[in-house]
Parts: sequence; C-alpha cells; structure tokens
Amino acid sequence: MSKNYDLIATVDIDIASPLVDDTSFDNLLIVGPLPKVATDKAPPKVGAYSSIDEVLEAGWVASGDDADPVGVAAQVAFSQSPPPALVYIAPIQTTTVQDGGGESKTESAVETIQRAISYNGWYVVCTAGVDADEYEEIAAFIETQEKMFCYTELGFFGAGEDGSNQPSVGAVYYRTKGIYG
Repeated sequence: MSKNYDLIATVDIDIASPLVDDTSFDNLLIVGPLPKVATDKAPPKVGAYSSIDEVLEAGWVASGDDADPVGVAAQVAFSQSPPPALVYIAPIQTTTVQDGGGESKTESAVETIQRAISYNGWYVVCTAGVDADEYEEIAAFIETQEKMFCYTELGFFGAGEDGSNQPSVGAVYYRTKGIYG
C-alpha cells in the first residue's frame, strides 16, 4: 500500500500563539477561608506553596478536630503521587468597613478568584470550605476564563427545584467538573 497521504489530504500546522505564561496544568488554586486560629502573620492574599509544611507554617491546620478546610485540601493535594510542584492558596478575605460602625464584609469566592486570576501558574480552582450555593456563580465566572473549576459533590446530584434528587435545569458549564464524594 502506498504511503502517499498527500493524495488524500494536506495538513498544515501553524502555532499562532504559543504558550507564553508559566501556567501549569499540574498546579491548582485552593479557595477557602482563612485559618481558624489567627497568627502573628496572616497568610498572603494569594500564596504559592511547595509543600504541606509551608501551608502549615502559613497558619492552616491540616489534621485533627480543628483542621481548616484549606489545610485538609492542601494535605490531599500534596499527598498525590507525584505531588504538584506548587499549590496556590487564595484565602477569602474579610475586611472591616469603617463607615458602617465597624461592620465586616467577607468577599465571595468569585471575588477571591477574580483577585487570584492574575497570578500565573495555576490552571484548576478547587474550593475548600466554600458554600455549595456559590458553585454556580464560580462556574459562570470560570467559563469566561482559560481555567477550570473542580468541586466535590457530597449528595446525589443535589436537590432539584422540586425537592427531588434530580439536578435542577440550568446553564451548561464546559470548564466545570463535579466529583461525587
């Protein structure tokens, strides 16, 4: 048989825009609450950690009764074989509003992700300790980015609009993956 594939089709491959940033498909961004126990030094608004020890030094607890959701998620991430080179963590910030009598405002998970989107190096955002009511808003935002969103579903599809265990009808998100756990 002849190997004259050019008689069938001609294929030209052109790389129009090569990858220029340092985004790695191995590295993820964990979004969740600040450590439960405040320390002298607050963790950075977006930090890159190369080991679970660095996450613990930043103030999160990864095991035991007072474990932080972010600490547990980082422990799971670094327990993989092979582990990721970096895990990015963007803690949800709470600010005090001065003109409102000292009231505090906690940013949403989407606001946290919007703050972290400019940090190159991560591809998938995973939540830890974030209310499931925010997942659709996160998915809608991630759909506009060149990133992915992965979350854990703890119930069978969640409750539908009629209270059944059927998924509610909504938008389709191609960059969001739910993992049943």
